[in-house]
Amino acid sequence: MAGCRVALRGRRDAPALRVHLELEPHAVPSDTLAALAGPVLEHARASTGLTPLPAGARLAVTSHPASRVT
Repeated sequence: MAGCRVALRGRRDAPALRVHLELEPHAVPSDTLAALAGPVLEHARASTGLTPLPAGARLAVTSHPASRVT
């Protein structure tokens, strides 16, 4: 993963978690989402005390410089 931004959005009585993930070109999106859905979201729910904490994730792949062919 190249970067991550997380924000708690919504109303006080109905918050939601927004996650923006920036992936390396070789990363596997399904593995990243599985890791996010498991311990990361469970920790966020426990930290906020909100059992029903909806979450949305946006994935983007970072670009890398082109390789020179000689």
